[in-house]
Amino acid sequence: MPNYQFITVENGVPTSGAVFEMPNHKQAGETLKQFAGEMLKERDIDVFDTDISVELTTEDGMILYSISIFGAVAPSMPRF
Repeated sequence: MPNYQFITVENGVPTSGAVFEMPNHKQAGETLKQFAGEMLKERDIDVFDTDISVELTTEDGMILYSISIFGAVAPSMPRF
């Protein structure tokens, strides 16, 4: 089975992630969605102040999927 790596990028700085063995690209993409959701739940990330993405790459670094996560504060929202 091929190996895939999940890489988290915060404010343009990539962090190496764990390598996973998956049967195919489709399964790896589904796992990436779960990984992104769990990462947001477990980590204290301010999505309104941090550019963050999660990428799925092959063993040799080719990006297959990327999920960008960002929040926007509406102009009508009071600033504190």
